[in-house]
Amino acid sequence: MKPESKTWESVKAKYLHQVEKALSSVKHPRRKEVLEDVCSHLDRRFTELGPDQQTGENFQAIITEMGPASDYAELLEPDAVQPTRYGRRKYLFWFGLATVVIVAAILLPTVIPAKKAGYIVTFKPVAPFDPLTAKELLDAFKEKLPDDVRTHHYKTGVKDNALLGLIRVDTKAGIDAVVSMLKESEKLALVEAKLATVEELEKFYKVGRPSSLERTSGTASRTGNWPAGHSSIRGRVRRRARDSQIGHAKVCLSSEEFGSWVVEVEDDGGFNFAGIPSGVYTLRTTETFGYKDTYYNPEKTLAEQPTFELKYSELKWVDIEVEPIRHYRRISGRILDEDGKPIANSKRLRVSAWVQKPQGYWRGHYRRISSSWVNEDGSYLLKELDGRPVYVQVLYWDVPTKDDVYPPRFHPGTFSRNAAKLVTFGDEDIIENVDISMQRTGGLVLEGLVTDQKTGQPVSEALVSIFHFDMFFDLFYGYSDEQGRYKIEGLGEGKFIVHVDAVHKGFVKTRKRVTIEPEAKKTQLNLTLRRSVTISGRFVDYEGNPWQVGRSDGRAYIEGKPRGSTGRAIRYPNKYAPSHLSEASSVSSEEGEGDYPSTDMVFPTQSSFLLPAVMPGKTLFDFHPPSGKGERVLKILYQGRNILV
Repeated sequence: MKPESKTWESVKAKYLHQVEKALSSVKHPRRKEVLEDVCSHLDRRFTELGPDQQTGENFQAIITEMGPASDYAELLEPDAVQPTRYGRRKYLFWFGLATVVIVAAILLPTVIPAKKAGYIVTFKPVAPFDPLTAKELLDAFKEKLPDDVRTHHYKTGVKDNALLGLIRVDTKAGIDAVVSMLKESEKLALVEAKLATVEELEKFYKVGRPSSLERTSGTASRTGNWPAGHSSIRGRVRRRARDSQIGHAKVCLSSEEFGSWVVEVEDDGGFNFAGIPSGVYTLRTTETFGYKDTYYNPEKTLAEQPTFELKYSELKWVDIEVEPIRHYRRISGRILDEDGKPIANSKRLRVSAWVQKPQGYWRGHYRRISSSWVNEDGSYLLKELDGRPVYVQVLYWDVPTKDDVYPPRFHPGTFSRNAAKLVTFGDEDIIENVDISMQRTGGLVLEGLVTDQKTGQPVSEALVSIFHFDMFFDLFYGYSDEQGRYKIEGLGEGKFIVHVDAVHKGFVKTRKRVTIEPEAKKTQLNLTLRRSVTISGRFVDYEGNPWQVGRSDGRAYIEGKPRGSTGRAIRYPNKYAPSHLSEASSVSSEEGEGDYPSTDMVFPTQSSFLLPAVMPGKTLFDFHPPSGKGERVLKILYQGRNILV
């Protein structure tokens, strides 16, 4: 098995286990059917990735697309469900082979809230606001959205030639806030806000993506008169000869009778036209940067604008293969120090070209499309750019151990993402002299105190890291001193997530959102840390002798707290932590605030495990032993009792 396939199988197994755990809390005959459906969809999404797309980032994007694992349990639940008995949920262990002895744990009672059905909000633009894309409509919705309101599963539709937005809201308080916001908005109007039934939720966001007959890709423009129909066209834009998807194009469907309809291609190259009438059409790509715009021509005719017939109630699957107009574009430049000289020996500085995703995710993520390490002479070269306008950024990309690193900078030399200059290609294949000036000090400042929540005493050696809540690859950091003070310079304005890690001192990791205003030179943010619990144990055989399990994957969750992750995580260890604890240090891009409800298992030896920085509460364990050995759990001993059920 290839390394990429092994990585995918690990990612898929973790997510399926989360779904299975979520479904186990619901007594419903369709649990197995839902789990099989999730597995089938994951396998299909993996096969759609080309060889050059099989990366950890794309794997995590698939998981993010699937949504939180708890959503699938909600689909099978009535509007309110009473918590299952603690004795039946507390010890849902998935351990391999050996008996596990839990040496130390503190379990405090928590209350599991009853789950509720979700709300669906439908909204539309108000003239003169006329969004051309799904993303423009979503940006207008997020513009005034309160930070504490959770929304997800954003979709678009078209009704009476107008673009509609639909989004899910979890709580009654959230729906009230959204309705109030839409009533006051000058750009948007409320169409409908309702508490969805189980059937409506299944239709709104069921396993994977909605079917081709229910969902149209984000509409960029539509002209003419399009009556409602019963046919659909679904397909993918691919690069000829490489079988890789093109996720930055538009597809135009034209008819002499109805007009033209343009949709945006999704990140995986897919597109879809739903609810269209039967007739004769042409189909072609447009705005495919770096590639020739191409007509769909399955019959290989010599016509300049080949046509095809779409029958009543037909679902037509098509592939449009495009080929590059020229070689990939490149950008080169130098990274300059405060004196305007190229930075020498600039190890661990990384330059990235990035774009804002044209559509899709409800938080409006940004995407890195090319990156390069800075050379010893301060130069860099970004390759394989497709011709789209891009922004260029440089940052220190390594574990956070040094104290004098440069903060992230955007071309031509600014701390502010909003002030970044767009690099636009003309006819040239390479744009040179795209230099970025670095600066260790200046910009906006975030500072404050890190203290013990219980005693109020300062906490030193805490790793405080920060990044834009919708970007993640502009990560920067600082450490608290002996008085608990920290200071991070070189920031721009915007909304950020701040993470605090003092696991090695016995505290739970936590995160907090902060808005840095452009007119505020310094922003104060004090951070409090909660004392944690450490759980340790060992693997033994029948006779109680140590059993070597080897490198595995495990995690502890607090019962009643969210267990799924909606973001991706990278290892980001605190430099003061011992090596065996640094393995559990990571920073996640998921939204939200507060203490981390889960912690990763580390293995000091091949026959022992440790769960550091666990939030006090009733604890669930998740464990994946090395695969392929056919091992199973016989007992789990805690205080001399077998708690495996």
